Amino acid sequence: TSAHQIFNQSLELFPNPVKDRLFLQLEQPDFPSLRLRWTNLIGQTMHDELLSVNGRQQIELYLPELNKGIYLLQIDNGTDQITRKVFKQ
Repeated sequence: TSAHQIFNQSLELFPNPVKDRLFLQLEQPDFPSLRLRWTNLIGQTMHDELLSVNGRQQIELYLPELNKGIYLLQIDNGTDQITRKVFKQ
């Protein structure tokens, strides 16, 4: 099993579709921070932030500034990056 597969399998986003609050569940929070980059389907960056993880297993993301639509959330832990599709209601 590669490090990418482990990172991908240890991360869960819910609820999806989301209204205002999205939860990021980390099974193995063994990295200090995550960079989250929200892009729309034409590749424009809508939001970009660096989050401190500090061993937390669940992180709440508050998303009132994003309009309704489909977004790609790129999650980078410094060595791996995964992308998840998120539906904003």
